[in-house]
Amino acid sequence: MSTSEDVKNRHRNARLLTFNSILVGLVSGLVVSCYRWLIPVIGGAVSEAFDWGRGSFSSGLIVVLGMLAAGAAASAMVQREPMIGGSGIPQVAGTMSGHFKTNWLRVLVYKFFGGLITLGGGLTLGREGPSVQIGASVADGYCKLTDKSRSEERYLIAGGAAAGLAAAFNAPISGLLFALEEVHRSFSSLAMVSALSAALASDFVSGLILGVKPVLDIPQLPHMRPQIYWLIILLGIIIGLSGVLFNFLIIKGKRLYAKLPIPKFLKPMIPFLLTALAVLWKPSLFGSGEPFIFLPNGENLPVPELLLIYALKLILLLLAFCSGLPGGIFFPLLILGSLLGNCFGTLCAEAGLIDPDWVLVFSVIAMSGHFAAIVRSPITGILLIVEMTGSFSYLLPLGLVALVSYFTAEVCRSEPVYESLLDIILENQQKRYTHRVTALRQAERYSREAEHISAKPAGRPDLMVEFSIDPGSEAAGKKIREIDWPDNVLWISVKRGAQEILPKGHVELLAGDYLVGLLCHEDLPELEEKMHTILGD
Repeated sequence: MSTSEDVKNRHRNARLLTFNSILVGLVSGLVVSCYRWLIPVIGGAVSEAFDWGRGSFSSGLIVVLGMLAAGAAASAMVQREPMIGGSGIPQVAGTMSGHFKTNWLRVLVYKFFGGLITLGGGLTLGREGPSVQIGASVADGYCKLTDKSRSEERYLIAGGAAAGLAAAFNAPISGLLFALEEVHRSFSSLAMVSALSAALASDFVSGLILGVKPVLDIPQLPHMRPQIYWLIILLGIIIGLSGVLFNFLIIKGKRLYAKLPIPKFLKPMIPFLLTALAVLWKPSLFGSGEPFIFLPNGENLPVPELLLIYALKLILLLLAFCSGLPGGIFFPLLILGSLLGNCFGTLCAEAGLIDPDWVLVFSVIAMSGHFAAIVRSPITGILLIVEMTGSFSYLLPLGLVALVSYFTAEVCRSEPVYESLLDIILENQQKRYTHRVTALRQAERYSREAEHISAKPAGRPDLMVEFSIDPGSEAAGKKIREIDWPDNVLWISVKRGAQEILPKGHVELLAGDYLVGLLCHEDLPELEEKMHTILGD
């Protein structure tokens, strides 16, 4: 009897979760569709301003000053709400894992308008990251307003993220897979139902507002002979190495940019200045670079010029993203992959290895490989390009280049970009508490009876706690990112003998380790109860 009741309860909960996910998807789709519609409207006006600015020095100076003013506005938003900086995808993953507590309304508003400034202003950034964070913020707000449980909140935030990506690219299946692979990190039935319901609802709204035409309206491409698949394998290796370089430059750039000896407020304004100068010189550098995908379909450029554009777009992307401005790397990395595929295909065509009509094919499939190497989600990368182009004709070459690129990045031990970016955010949080931890260590107060340290912004005191990891516990032998942690503690270090390790997602916990964290004093009883089953403490 009880079993029957349990089954009924599960079915009822699943139906309720589906209903809530559809609501989240509809609202997320509406907000993201408006966001997506406004970007080209603003971008078109800014592009016309650049055309006018090329007429004379004085008009060009006015355009540059206008871009600096836009940079100042975007910088003010980032200073007001730091959680909107960058793509937003690591922040969503951090919220899901309990690392962050955010003000959903402030994140939603500032991300929306901050993204319009950066993307509409022509910076080399993508709309997908902001769209994912906007969708997740809608879900977070819905959960807060309706008082959902923690488990429901996790499902719905993942659904909101899926809805955001679905509306950004007319790609509901890619939104589903991305949410499961990168955000929720679970393929449970409830997680899949929630993400799929939200993504389909969002795609429906997006189709009503923006139409159902594929994002990349590429004409029917010629079929490729299996005899030239060895070239695709070679392309996959090249694209994989490019992905490794990309991740290295993004992570290194973030750390170096943070150390620039200039006021924090001015740092986000630098990309606006340099983008303005670059676009005044070369108009094609405006925006994320979507027209470059279609170059092989028209009057293609010679390889040296393609490589120059690749280098310039990469530099502009690094400047814009590493500055902390709101905007993603998702779509720009696809553009960079497309440019490399174009270069490779053009060289093969000039050498007589392929038909010139196939250059566009190489340009398209290279995007999948670049995504797989950088994000380390090959299935999402394959289906994303399929949905963006509206064609399944090249599923095999898409899959082949994605797999080869993926394994190339794995062999090179390149960390997935979004996990690395989340680690940087957590490192910055940890640094803000370093002096507190040092003071307590010197006073030998590593215990639950440690003195209160300085107050949080809201005036609530922090307490430092320490938990040991027992042999046979749930956490022993697992990576930090694989554990469902309580959301009311900030882990600041892992003590392993005399060694102290930053609690990054890829760190594997061992029996005998000690986890040190900070939390509000009144949360201690609840934390102890939750940690008992995880750590065996």
